[in-house]
Amino acid sequence: MSDARTGVPRPVSEGCDADREGSATIRPSAPAVNGLAEGRVSRAACQALNDALQWRQDSGRPVRLWLRDDDAVQPGEALDRLLNMTQAQGIPLTLAVIPAFSGAALAQRLQPLPTVEVAVHGWAHMNHAAATEKKQELGRQRPLEQTCAELQRGLQHLQQWHGAQCLPLLVPPWNRIAASLIPRLSSIGFRAVSTFADIRFESMPMLNTHVDIIDWKGSRAKPQEERDGRRVAADEAAARTQARSTRDADELFAELTARLLAGCDITGLLTHHLVHEPPAWHFLEQLFELTSRHPIVQWTAASHLLSAEFPDPGFPGQQQATVPGL
Repeated sequence: MSDARTGVPRPVSEGCDADREGSATIRPSAPAVNGLAEGRVSRAACQALNDALQWRQDSGRPVRLWLRDDDAVQPGEALDRLLNMTQAQGIPLTLAVIPAFSGAALAQRLQPLPTVEVAVHGWAHMNHAAATEKKQELGRQRPLEQTCAELQRGLQHLQQWHGAQCLPLLVPPWNRIAASLIPRLSSIGFRAVSTFADIRFESMPMLNTHVDIIDWKGSRAKPQEERDGRRVAADEAAARTQARSTRDADELFAELTARLLAGCDITGLLTHHLVHEPPAWHFLEQLFELTSRHPIVQWTAASHLLSAEFPDPGFPGQQQATVPGL
């Protein structure tokens, strides 16, 4: 294939090997775990993403990516795999931690890893909505004072265990939060919110994710009936560790490509390590291999993105941020 601008032949992609017509294999940086085969992405999808990165490089427009992984509670094999992958490629990671079920073990595991940051994933990731409503922990079903008290407790709990690694960043469970709760967050210590897609609240800085690798609709559990609190908590915990289908790799590559071509300055990738099946790990290996070495791509810590976009004493690194007019 040749470059449309220069006519000079070029390889299919950095990190890609053509192995059969219409497909390419991206070499992982380390052997596949448990003997799993290497993941595959079509040659066309791989080429399209690489071309978009080249276009951004030619245009002098950096690509800033950030990674948020939700539902962290304790160390384990899945979390270790994610940490090993990101550390090997030098990719900063924001773990959305559920405070009610996390403590010393996770803090000890993350403490030696300065590129891992912790965000507050609600309080207990418990659904308080009715069976006919979408799941919410931070909705309008309970008094705002009660919800705020839990969130403040969660932030203080994670700050106690993780120190400077804990950001005053709220990640609402299921990416849902009542708008009436937003104005109260700053008074209990939060400085920003992270949800999904184009959700915005003018009174609070937002750092959203945009590409979710899990096919939640295709693997959604049956609606839950009303049950006692302990049973609901147990069911919610089980749901957070149930393997889920991964979206098609070509579809994910296409979403990322579209955002690059649309000129998006920041793109957030959303993962859930506890429910990853082999294709999810394969996709991440492919994406990390392709992007971590590309000169126009900057995998960036959440704290740096927030301090640059919204200079605020609540976020480390704001002193280095460039503020217009100064």
